[in-house]
Amino acid sequence: MRRARGVRAHGEGGPGAGTQVGGTLVGFGRRRLRNDDGRELDWMVIGFSPREATTTLYLSGGVDHYADLLEKLGRHTTGEG
Repeated sequence: MRRARGVRAHGEGGPGAGTQVGGTLVGFGRRRLRNDDGRELDWMVIGFSPREATTTLYLSGGVDHYADLLEKLGRHTTGEG
């Protein structure tokens, strides 16, 4: 829960600031994305989903964009989806 509060603190002042909540997903900021098929959707700039075993972060712009912040996070894994 401590990590979730830290992510929340970083996200509250981001671009298009504002909290979006859906299910177990909490997101901050807004960004317009275009799928490969041309459809567009609004998505969060950064988000997280606190779960019992792990906390998952969702980062727009790729992991490399947030390398300096991820170093401060401590032990973690990354993936792309």
